[in-house]
Amino acid sequence: MYLCNLVGAGKIIIPYSLGNSDEYLKGTIAHEYHHSVWAEKYANKVDTFSILDNIVFEGKAVKFQKSVYPDIDMISVDLTYDKELWSQIEPDLNKSNLKRSLEIVHGGIELPYTYGYSEGYKMIKSYLDL
Repeated sequence: MYLCNLVGAGKIIIPYSLGNSDEYLKGTIAHEYHHSVWAEKYANKVDTFSILDNIVFEGKAVKFQKSVYPDIDMISVDLTYDKELWSQIEPDLNKSNLKRSLEIVHGGIELPYTYGYSEGYKMIKSYLDL
């Protein structure tokens, strides 16, 4: 999980810890930079943000981070499709529920760690590959 907060267009706050590696900081800044640019362009045009929107939002940032720093592997991405895991989140995709969205994106008890980031990345990668 990232130790940073997107606070809006053009503003990124990243709490610094002496334990953070240069690679971690580079990857985190790239990821959050993507969010910041997106917020500047689109945040005021969006009324609601569904769980699917949030998964894609995070997937775009992961794809950007991996494009800028391909050798920095901050977020574990599982490129295989797991029908059982997907069936756990599919009924919620069109809902606007921040708590559930965070459970899916970050993973944890019922889902693998960073599950939503991984699924979002696969969606964006698939789209770009096509």
